[in-house]
Amino acid sequence: MLSAMLIVGSFFNRSVSFLTNPQCVAGQGIIIPQVLLGAGRHVPDVPQHDYPQAMKLNFVTQPMYLFAICLMKLSVGCFLLRVAVKPFYRRTIISIMGQLAH
Repeated sequence: MLSAMLIVGSFFNRSVSFLTNPQCVAGQGIIIPQVLLGAGRHVPDVPQHDYPQAMKLNFVTQPMYLFAICLMKLSVGCFLLRVAVKPFYRRTIISIMGQLAH
């Protein structure tokens, strides 16, 4: 998802947000070892000695995913504000974005 933000930001805007690159690096730096240790596999298929470390990495990535999803929703909301013409739609979008950010 963050890689998509990087590609779209560099293609359409000709600029990339200062948050995009560190998020990509941090995310990939945690997700790759997590997959190597057994993420996405059933518990019986994960080697017993890798399981504690895999669960620690899984615990760390959950807030990162939550933060990334919130940023994507706010990004879509900002785009919709640019497209919305009627005041009713703009107020609705702003109120939803405000509830999301709260």
